[in-house]
Amino acid sequence: MNFEPQKFFIGLIDFFAVLLPGAVLAYLTKDWVVFFLVGQPRAPLDGIEAWMVFLFSAYLLGHIAFLLGAKFLDDWLYEPLRNKTYLGQIRRLADGKGLSISAMRKLSGWIFGKNPDLAFVHALRIKSLALAPFSAEPAINAFQWCKAFLSKEHPEGLAAVQRFEADS
Repeated sequence: MNFEPQKFFIGLIDFFAVLLPGAVLAYLTKDWVVFFLVGQPRAPLDGIEAWMVFLFSAYLLGHIAFLLGAKFLDDWLYEPLRNKTYLGQIRRLADGKGLSISAMRKLSGWIFGKNPDLAFVHALRIKSLALAPFSAEPAINAFQWCKAFLSKEHPEGLAAVQRFEADS
């Protein structure tokens, strides 16, 4: 078994990205939770037992905060802005809707850059070129095709993609 420091560092960063917000939430809500569960204003725990309960609740609350934050940020901030990019505007026009407000398109361009969909468009083009002789372009989406391609040509790249999938 090989030790790879870059994997350990990413895991450690992810761990603290969950633990620190959870610790803040656990600290801020500890008195309310103790009063709600036990009916006393102070926790009847001391020493190592109190620290273990605190760390467990910090980890649990951190995961909950991370998941809720990711959901709300995706739905309320990321997706609306992402749909204002060039490809999103093409989809809007194809659906019979008009262009989005100019200020929102400019904000989206400033945040995501000039061609945020360039990698996706290139992946679709390469997938179409590879599957065209078999007339099988619609058989698989671009992401699944990229993973299949990575499994054959670059297994270490597929391992990185799978690790990021597992983290999310």
